[in-house]
Amino acid sequence: MHPFLQGLLAGLTPIQQSPHRMLLAVSGGADSTALAAGIVELEGRLGLHRNQLTVAHFDHRLRANSEEDANFVAGLCNDLAIDFHVGKASDSELANRKSDGIEAWARSARYRFLNETAGMVGARYILTGHTLNDQAETVLFRLLRGTGWRGAAGILPIHALSADISLLRPLLGVTRESVLDYLKLNQQTFVADPTNDSEPYTRNRIRHEVIPLMNDVMSRQSSPQLARFAGQMQRWLPWLETETARWAETCTTVDSPNTLRIDPRLFGQVPEVFRSEVIRHCWIRLQWPQQKMTEAHWQQCVEWALTMPAGEKRSLPGGICAETRNHQLWLTLKVES
Repeated sequence: MHPFLQGLLAGLTPIQQSPHRMLLAVSGGADSTALAAGIVELEGRLGLHRNQLTVAHFDHRLRANSEEDANFVAGLCNDLAIDFHVGKASDSELANRKSDGIEAWARSARYRFLNETAGMVGARYILTGHTLNDQAETVLFRLLRGTGWRGAAGILPIHALSADISLLRPLLGVTRESVLDYLKLNQQTFVADPTNDSEPYTRNRIRHEVIPLMNDVMSRQSSPQLARFAGQMQRWLPWLETETARWAETCTTVDSPNTLRIDPRLFGQVPEVFRSEVIRHCWIRLQWPQQKMTEAHWQQCVEWALTMPAGEKRSLPGGICAETRNHQLWLTLKVES
């Protein structure tokens, strides 16, 4: 068995005992194309029927020829005999996107479509083609930004989106080199995304410049080591998140989806290692924007909760206002009218 298929099979361990309908997110790039082809090749081992597979493709309409990708995926699904669903960004969605957050907007729009499509076709799992290399790039990017232990855990292999739908990333143990070798061996074409070679994006510079330099300095591939580090952090996550939630209950109050209060007297009793994570935990629970929040911002919140003088106001990315009143730190999300 090809190493790619071995890695894919290992990544599907969580569902091998009870296969369900799957929605495969396929962009047409090498990773997701190999994912679709590999799942079909392994369907006998997985106990799957072809009618349990559906492919979904989202056209962000960020490139003039983006429809060609959808056409490629449609042809791939025809060859593999898999049902195919395509979605595309509306004119209003494109008009409302923020120029300084295109990647975040694209990810949000894509996952919204995937979640809706999974519900429509009755899929229990949404599968994406994130690889070991994606994991390494993500971990390094987050470390350079200044992340906490949650961010250092990188891309999680499985993540519940709702009570009925989970996101599964079965290729996180597979290298990009293995993906390309598998496709070459099977003479399977794929779409080359030109944005992967566009240097203005920080992550692409990490991929094309930083990691190759690290490989040269260390005289070995650095991506497996970064991915291994993420795996070690993931093993700590359940305990860390349980402890964080427990401490959050002791010192924070959620008055509404837009308001969070922190009691400095009780917050001061929280172990230092958990303080910024308590605030981040509440942030995530309230679904407040995190894209521009760095570790420095989380630490600022900790300091404000403990020492901000009464009556002072500060601001945070994402339209969050911090203010001390009634002997508590109030964090409020500004609601656009």
